[in-house]
Amino acid sequence: FRNDTVSTYTINTWMNAKFANSNISNETGDLLFYTNGIYISDKNGDSLLNSNGLSPCPYTTQFTPDGLTIQQATIFFPKPSDSRYYYLFHFSNDTLNDGRPGTLYYSIIDKNGNFGLGEVIQKNIAFYKNIFRGGGMTACKHANGRDWWIVMGGRNNNRYNIFLLTPDGIIDTLEQYIGPNYNGPYDVAYSCFSQDGSKYATTAYEGLVTIFDFDRC
Repeated sequence: FRNDTVSTYTINTWMNAKFANSNISNETGDLLFYTNGIYISDKNGDSLLNSNGLSPCPYTTQFTPDGLTIQQATIFFPKPSDSRYYYLFHFSNDTLNDGRPGTLYYSIIDKNGNFGLGEVIQKNIAFYKNIFRGGGMTACKHANGRDWWIVMGGRNNNRYNIFLLTPDGIIDTLEQYIGPNYNGPYDVAYSCFSQDGSKYATTAYEGLVTIFDFDRC
């Protein structure tokens, strides 16, 4: 960052954040919300109304004081075509035998709720169940410049689930088997898109890096 274009300030907050942290700003770059996978804070560092208890399961409860220890387990989106509402997609390690994510959730925030500080109006909406890798949820814009592609990899296989978020919610759930397997226990995932969305890259705790072409249409 150039020093003449960035200003910094401090937020006093009680939130501890380890790996599952993410945040979102408005169109002009002002901070709106941030999370540690346990709850959501507003721009002042206070707990957002009705935001406690994300991704309920014993694993989440265990890490309530410190924040979830799952990288890329949370991601915010503005609702396509409606700047009043924001989505938080999130998950935890809720499968007992595998110790990996089994349920993908979203929660919806009304930016105007609680006198403009924000309020969670829908929480822990389970929209897909399977067994996934330990983290690695990422996204890019659809080629139409409005919608979002969300990608999550499967556990002990080469499965990728791809979800399309539109003004009507999630309208497509695609499944593709491609590339090498990522097997446990070293399947802890880190993933990202190139800036133009034409490449998707993913890796694991140990070793293999895979890069795919991606069609944003």
